[in-house]
Amino acid sequence: METDSMGRGIAAGETSDTLDISYTPQIPKTPMSLFVSITSRCNQACKHCAVYSDGFSYGPDLTTEQWLDFIDEIKRLKILRVKISGGEPFVREDFYDILDAFYSKPLRISLNTNATLIDEGAAKRLTKYIRKMDDIMVSLDGAGPSSHDLLRGSGAFKAALNGIKHLIRFGHDVSAYCTVTRLNFRELKAIAELAADTGISSVKFNYLLYEGRGLKYMEELKLDAVEIKRIVEELKEIRCDYPFISGTFFEMDEIFEGIRNINPDNLKNYDPNTHFLSGCGALKNQCAIRPDGWAVPCDRLPEITAGNILDTPLDIIWRESETFVEFRKRFTTPVTSLSTCRDCRYAPMCTAGCPASAYSAYGTMLARDPFCCYKLYTEELENGIG
Repeated sequence: METDSMGRGIAAGETSDTLDISYTPQIPKTPMSLFVSITSRCNQACKHCAVYSDGFSYGPDLTTEQWLDFIDEIKRLKILRVKISGGEPFVREDFYDILDAFYSKPLRISLNTNATLIDEGAAKRLTKYIRKMDDIMVSLDGAGPSSHDLLRGSGAFKAALNGIKHLIRFGHDVSAYCTVTRLNFRELKAIAELAADTGISSVKFNYLLYEGRGLKYMEELKLDAVEIKRIVEELKEIRCDYPFISGTFFEMDEIFEGIRNINPDNLKNYDPNTHFLSGCGALKNQCAIRPDGWAVPCDRLPEITAGNILDTPLDIIWRESETFVEFRKRFTTPVTSLSTCRDCRYAPMCTAGCPASAYSAYGTMLARDPFCCYKLYTEELENGIG
């Protein structure tokens, strides 16, 4: 197997033809939203973490003053929305100084946390920011410690549930992510019940991403196509009683349903030369900032660095970085130019999926995401894997 310059494997035959397409995507002068990881430190080492791996490390976290300078720059750029994450944001001693700076700007905020470091005092202190805080997204990967702690470490479930209860008691809108794996897929209804009983406003049941540390534990955590089909059917039933659940299992099922029921009349104007890779919004209107200041397409592609905000204004990186320009070739690459997709009858309905998953699998972002490929999914079902 070939490898790229970073040693990633490139699957044989996964290539993209270069076509002369007279199409220029409309990209704003600056990103409209940012995913900002304010620290690489975390008090957990989750098996399914898509952002961190044992073989990858960031440079030193930006200092307080460096973050505050950048947040002033955000105001100049008129960025509308910022999602604050990590690592775990609450491990920073200056977390509230950084949060104060974000809050002082004309933008909306959301916060990602594992909730284990949130005590009563922290939940009360966070009420200061409710007016601009869209939600606090927490991790809930099981209905009890027997599953949640297997992914996140001993004592994680109890600490997270205590943090969630503190947040809700002080009026915060708390949403939850649940990454569905072989360790927790039998308790999805129990997780929904726990969320309802606790006061969590919504739960997203998401696919495991084969990125970061998730690659190391893939064999332990992954689900096959037959199990995924059963999970989707179960989640649909659960949603009848708990309508607040959503997530990538539902999103992929809706895409697959559209492919299954494709109407030939809807393809009369289909042009394979202008049906481009469109699996996500990265670098269309959003990007991410690593804890050490490097701008990347999204937090799931931390290796794809474009420029550092300590050296170059973000709007210049956004518009002129060779890395970002190269990434945006996705927006003018037809799905059928991929060797794996050239003759696929599902191509007219395909978006090619997540570029981060494509990069993990093939070493290039000009590739399909094999983990949301309907063709591969149906082949696995037909082979009766499960």
